[in-house]
Amino acid sequence: MSSLSVPSWASSEVAACKFGDARLLSRSAFLLSVMARRFGGTVTRVFRTVASREGAYRFLENESVDQESLLAGAALFVLGLVRTSFFFVVLDFCFLRLPGAPNRELGQVGHTRCPAFGLVAMSALALSPSGSTLGLVDQQLFARPKPRPRGPSHCSHCRKRKRKRKCKQASKSRKRCAHQQEKVKALPLAQKETRYWMLSLMAVLTRCQALSLRSRPWFQCDRGADFFELLTYAVAQKLWLTVRANSDRRLSQGQTVRRFLKSQPVLYCRTLLIPAGPNRKAREAQLVVRATRVQVTHQRWPKEKPELGVVWVREVGPVPRGSKRLDWLLWTTHPLRRKGEVKEVVRGYEYRWAIEEFHKTWKSVGQVERTQLKSQRALKVWATLLAMVAARAQRLVKRARSEPETDPNSELSEDELTALRLVLERKGGKTPKLQTLALVVDAIARLGGYTGKSSGGPPGTITVARGLEDLALIVATISVLRASGRLQM
Repeated sequence: MSSLSVPSWASSEVAACKFGDARLLSRSAFLLSVMARRFGGTVTRVFRTVASREGAYRFLENESVDQESLLAGAALFVLGLVRTSFFFVVLDFCFLRLPGAPNRELGQVGHTRCPAFGLVAMSALALSPSGSTLGLVDQQLFARPKPRPRGPSHCSHCRKRKRKRKCKQASKSRKRCAHQQEKVKALPLAQKETRYWMLSLMAVLTRCQALSLRSRPWFQCDRGADFFELLTYAVAQKLWLTVRANSDRRLSQGQTVRRFLKSQPVLYCRTLLIPAGPNRKAREAQLVVRATRVQVTHQRWPKEKPELGVVWVREVGPVPRGSKRLDWLLWTTHPLRRKGEVKEVVRGYEYRWAIEEFHKTWKSVGQVERTQLKSQRALKVWATLLAMVAARAQRLVKRARSEPETDPNSELSEDELTALRLVLERKGGKTPKLQTLALVVDAIARLGGYTGKSSGGPPGTITVARGLEDLALIVATISVLRASGRLQM
């Protein structure tokens, strides 16, 4: 295969994959280890030699290899890392714009005015209770169906009642008039794109049951998961679920949720540091938190009135000009008997940002959108491998922050640690002691351009990825010198 050693994490991540051939398992572990050392969106960017490149293409085109079996094996490895009574699972959608892939294998993504072709990904990322990334436990990749020719901007209901002007004005802001929106809402869940929230959640539960996992998953979802079928399913199955509300629902008491919560006492107050963003200044937000349990109704299912917990986190006081006031309305099936349980709900939703960081790492570090593979099946396998690499890079960074005393041998091979010691010894003049994962990740990030200044914060995935690429070249050079007898260690 190569002079580079395969680290233990790469072999363990694919050990449970069912390809039907042991050679495919060893090949997938080797591909994963190389991709984690040399990041890139194309096969030719990652695999430089003819033999490794041909091996990668044969693996991707093999009919015994598919995305489901690859992801199922990786998910079992990640779930095996759980050692606590519960763990978080954050879910969210993202779009993959793939200009290099053929359009016949893809669907339309993005805004309708600037259409692009690609795939839609529903990802599920497992986190420890402290917020450290464990890995990818599910991913649904699918292509949207081809769009139908756009009809008139108003529906037949409005044409008959001569309400064309009102319907056109609604269609400009909502893309559909109110009657067309009601038709879409009335469709069964199997015909809606929101079904992937349910499919991903059920896939994670199935894998937890396959391992007889005693730890309980706590699902964290954004506003796209605020639909009645998912909420009632979580209540019926006694799952732990937190979903940010998309709109203000009506209660069985006949009033809206926010109006009802305004009459509830403030449970506690806290200060949250909001970092600076593209259109946002850094500030300390003063938050008030209210929580209660309510019965929710739906006009399509009037007999079903599930009881849910609701937590309202709202920013009070002055807000900088141009900034949006923080306002979270969270549905949850987690108990809310004590103030500590309410704090757990809020803290769990704060960790939901990890899925956004994962998608950013997948696209920026993994460069998944640069792929030029022709078939959708090979494209899904390649994207899944890149997603596993992106999750591993994020796990390195997060574990170095939340679990700094971890043994580095669990994440890097002995060749990589030896090469890193040699590089640092050349710079500092004495042999460094890289006994913890935090020290190793900091040293790798410095290879990638991390300055170590306190104003810049801890190292991120981009600098760690650059450092891993440089470290791979050093390891390869040492391996060649050692094989030729010019280096003795």
